[in-house]
Amino acid sequence: MSRHSFFMAVRLASCLLVSASGFAQRTHSISPTPIDVLYLFSQNTMQTYTIQTYDVYPSNGYAELAGTLSLEAPLGRHCSLVPGAKDHYVYLFCANGAKGSVLQVYATDLNGAPQGLPVQTVNFKAAISQFMIDPNGTLAYATQQAQGVGGAVKVGILALAVDPETGMVTVPTMFIDVATAPASWSRTNPFGPPSFSLIEFNASGTELIDAWGNSGHGDATNLFFTQAVNQETGALGRPVPTVGDGYSNDEHDTVTFTPTAIFSFTNYGYDGSRNKLDVYWLNATLDFSCTYTTFDACAYSGGITTDRSGNYIFFYTNAGGTEVTRVNMEKKTIEPVGIPLANTIAAFSLDDRLIYSFRTLTWDGEYVIPVYAFDPATGLVTNNGTEITMLNEYASVIPALRY
Repeated sequence: MSRHSFFMAVRLASCLLVSASGFAQRTHSISPTPIDVLYLFSQNTMQTYTIQTYDVYPSNGYAELAGTLSLEAPLGRHCSLVPGAKDHYVYLFCANGAKGSVLQVYATDLNGAPQGLPVQTVNFKAAISQFMIDPNGTLAYATQQAQGVGGAVKVGILALAVDPETGMVTVPTMFIDVATAPASWSRTNPFGPPSFSLIEFNASGTELIDAWGNSGHGDATNLFFTQAVNQETGALGRPVPTVGDGYSNDEHDTVTFTPTAIFSFTNYGYDGSRNKLDVYWLNATLDFSCTYTTFDACAYSGGITTDRSGNYIFFYTNAGGTEVTRVNMEKKTIEPVGIPLANTIAAFSLDDRLIYSFRTLTWDGEYVIPVYAFDPATGLVTNNGTEITMLNEYASVIPALRY
């Protein structure tokens, strides 16, 4: 699950596809048991990045280093790493404003470690924003600023075809859809025009969640939408409004989408007693609100995260630590499960069996990621004392699942 930030899409002029010469297509064997892979993606200098690949055992959280690859960023900076649907390929997406953007495709070995030179490079003369792969593995989406009329702000959505056997990406010649900012959000806003962002897919990849954001003086508002995905053509259905979030000087809201529910947590400040959690059905109909009269962690926590199923909510309590709870939509209840964690959570593994905590600093000055085993059937968390050492404190934690 993710916290949501919004980036301005910028204009795409044209693109050129370049395949690596002399590349021999490899044959990927299918592992009988999926491998939990964790990538630590870190920027070493303004121009170089390192990808550390770990294979992690769900039974105890033990992580084994499977490979390390150092890369020179094609445009010098602003890169992100996106694993393919079955992790046979990873995609390095780099953007640098007016210099454009570059997408590079790397094959992985049987342990998920990226190998050598890219098998494909896509050069964009101007930057696009984001690069997201549908869970079905055959589609990817990116955004580009489109020409608005009469002050309207429009963003084009590109649907790129992905060949899951070769990893190759085909860039379309036209938009699959054009998103338009809410009419009341004027382009003449002195604090900047509205911004559009692709957020995530639902678990099956049949819906895309996206959002419009609008900033003001010390505050911001974000509106979330869902769009049906045609996984054969990439076509998107009309945007369906769901819920919103935002922040001001004395309030901060976050929204989390899961296969079970939509969770909207409101932090009203630092007095530690008025916070609230709203629990919505997937059609954005309110199921119930949780305050101190329902479950005290709803009021006395600074924030939440959820597991990938949405059956469990993890409250970051003001007293410190993370309380694990189970939500029951039908009964409208939230109940504690097991023993609280000592750490806050950076990510769950894609199979929901591992918890990767935010980095902590050890007594000898190393940054590490504590790893917990998680049982999605019971909600119980097991701490076996396992942890992963980071190259630097700013490495991105990116889980994948290799089949």
